[in-house]
Amino acid sequence: MLSHLLIKNFAVIDFLEIPFETGLTVLTGETGAGKSIIINALNLILAGRANTDVVRTGFDSAEVEGIFELDTKEIDDFLETKGVTKGDGQLLVKRIVSKTGRNKIFINGCATTLAILSAVTSGLVDISGQHEHVSLMHADRHLDILDAYAGLDKTRAKMAKAFVKVSDLKKEIHVLSENIRTRFTRIDYIKFQLEEIDNAQLLSGERKTLEDKLEKLKNASKIDALVSKISDLLYENETSAYASISKAAKSLNQLESWTPSAANIRKSVDEIQVNIDEIVRNLNQINDGIDANPDILDGAIERLELIKHLERKHGGDIDHILAYAETMRTELLHLENTESRSNELELLLKKATEEAVIVADLLNKKRVAESKKLRKAVEKELTELNMDGTQFVLDLEKIDLGVRGYDKLVFLVSTNVGEEAKSIAKIASGGELSRIMLALKTVHSARDTVSTYIFDEVDTGIGGSTADKVGDKLATTADGHQVLCITHLAQIASRATHQFVVEKIEAKGRTASTIRKLTEVERVDEIARMLSGSRVTEKTREAAQEMLTQH
Repeated sequence: MLSHLLIKNFAVIDFLEIPFETGLTVLTGETGAGKSIIINALNLILAGRANTDVVRTGFDSAEVEGIFELDTKEIDDFLETKGVTKGDGQLLVKRIVSKTGRNKIFINGCATTLAILSAVTSGLVDISGQHEHVSLMHADRHLDILDAYAGLDKTRAKMAKAFVKVSDLKKEIHVLSENIRTRFTRIDYIKFQLEEIDNAQLLSGERKTLEDKLEKLKNASKIDALVSKISDLLYENETSAYASISKAAKSLNQLESWTPSAANIRKSVDEIQVNIDEIVRNLNQINDGIDANPDILDGAIERLELIKHLERKHGGDIDHILAYAETMRTELLHLENTESRSNELELLLKKATEEAVIVADLLNKKRVAESKKLRKAVEKELTELNMDGTQFVLDLEKIDLGVRGYDKLVFLVSTNVGEEAKSIAKIASGGELSRIMLALKTVHSARDTVSTYIFDEVDTGIGGSTADKVGDKLATTADGHQVLCITHLAQIASRATHQFVVEKIEAKGRTASTIRKLTEVERVDEIARMLSGSRVTEKTREAAQEMLTQH
């Protein structure tokens, strides 16, 4: 519901701050006092059109700010997806209209767009009268009104889920069919890449091993010469280390016969001889692992170049190439199975469409039945609202299957007997539109998700007992919703829970509209004025008091 409205420098309004409550609130006052201007300002924060003419003379901009109390998290969740701060149960909307045309919109203190504002406020308030923010003026919302009246929320949700499934399958089939040429090109490309990688028979860590081998092959003659030299020094020559140590070992054997303590020294020398043997064997193994054949060298160089080429091509080392090959194998499997997947999807689509049509048929059947009930109920209400003979027609036709089924609904009306029923937006006046909306709200207010109703011209062209009935219906509707009504009729004003009077005053040589909430005593005087005009007598006060007492 709307809990607060602030208006600044808007038309003849200098500054107004209005708190609103639940129940029926009426705005009364002399013609031209500025009552409709307040509704125009409210329409601005409901994503209505911004006109620079609304900026009060002498000021650069006009501001309208409203606070809505929310009973669901749906709007907060939506705002979060748009990067707008959540209000935690409140929605703060501010609209600034500049004379330069550079207008600003804020939601919960965050700058935003008109599209987001429209999405957020849609469904919060229904305004009737000469305003664009009214559900009756938008044919795409007529089906929602019928469905709310018929209590089809669960079936609608089931329909939406079924249609989303159909849509998703169609999209996947479309993508498959659109990409058939690129799919074959991709298959050929992947097969070529995999063939090249598979033929290379790469091994993890192979490059390092190969580089080490090449280094040995390139220096084979040098390695051989060094091995021979070391072997000679250690073992082969007559003057080698091994020969010298052998002589030392013989001398130690002789020394040991005279000096037993020399045995430990001889053992150490024996160990040196063993170590030299081991060293020489290892040297020979180094040489054995090197083949100086030029063909082997060329083969190793060629292999290393192949590895480098693949690494450059695929942007990584051998492990990366092998992992990428596995990824391509998976993709290839998917691509090669596309045809069977397409056939599978066609079968799934057929089944999903059949299921969706079943739900759509159920919706259509219920809508046809409920539309007759709604028409009868609304026409009965319109008769009581001094619109006897008015035809309210629900033009239901089938269209392509969609998220709401395959039904399209447009409200048509004929306010004159014998005239063809036409679109409400084309033929209904502001007062008639207000009464049609009041009739609808009276009929299905218990299931209506809109929390706030605003009636601007509901009393146009009526009086007497009709005005009494309008007042009764407004009060009844306000029992479960917040209702704001601009009225000139005492019969309606007397039914209000809260009453504000809008007045024009002159201050500092300028005219301005003001608003104030009336006390019970002040309400008697205001309703008396509405009954008799400027000449308020004791009798009119008594009549006003009686009207208030009755309600």
